[in-house]
Amino acid sequence: MRAGKLLGIDYVLEYNIFNSGAHACVVCFHGFGQTAEMFNQLAKAHPNYKFLAINLFFHGESTMKASLLTPERWEQIFKQLIQNESIDTFDVAGYSLGGRFALVTYQLFHKRIRKLTLVAPDGLVPNRWFRLATATQFGRFIFYIMMHSGVFTTILIRSAASAGLISHRLMDFSLTQIKNGKARKLLYQCWTVFRLMVLLPHDLSNLCKEPGRVLVVLGKMDPMIKASRITDGLKSNKNIKILVLRSSHVQLGSADFLSLS
Repeated sequence: MRAGKLLGIDYVLEYNIFNSGAHACVVCFHGFGQTAEMFNQLAKAHPNYKFLAINLFFHGESTMKASLLTPERWEQIFKQLIQNESIDTFDVAGYSLGGRFALVTYQLFHKRIRKLTLVAPDGLVPNRWFRLATATQFGRFIFYIMMHSGVFTTILIRSAASAGLISHRLMDFSLTQIKNGKARKLLYQCWTVFRLMVLLPHDLSNLCKEPGRVLVVLGKMDPMIKASRITDGLKSNKNIKILVLRSSHVQLGSADFLSLS
């Protein structure tokens, strides 16, 4: 494994490269609260692939001072990264929060990307709670207060479940994601700074003109990324392959996406 960092005026982007001698390259984006190390075992299982595993901003030693990451800014950063690493064509894969980066990267560089794999991707289907928390300055202010008060947030989530606004499975999952102040701060940073890193289903479909280039992997028991909402949005495009596994959101994080086809 080789570690690297891309340094900018207002950011540091940390990444790991596994199997550096391999020819085919896959660029990987991890999920919320994880790091590029999550792809270590997958890289060992696929020595014929070079893995460029990126630590999302606010994860590992990746940092960003800006209050908003736009697709245009990401294009500049990512273009510099692959230029530094002499990468021409590549695959892209994103899990959960990393789906936002995978989607936007595919939109910006799709002519250079052989295949896109999305595993329980965030950023593809609009989420009403995400919109409420990030769409307006007032919403972001309330979200900030919530993420700095663990007791208030816990009460609100449990009340939403009791009122039937969210499922109890989603309640349990949400509470594990914000179990301490550090996790709540991270969630606030990611949701607000990455709020424009999205690609809606019809926009993804417009990019998919040939079969075999896009794979979406979803979980039947995933309370966070509802499989039905994504399949409904993409089912009209027969070029997009969708796999729905009997898995939870966490279980999908360890899926061997290179073996799924």
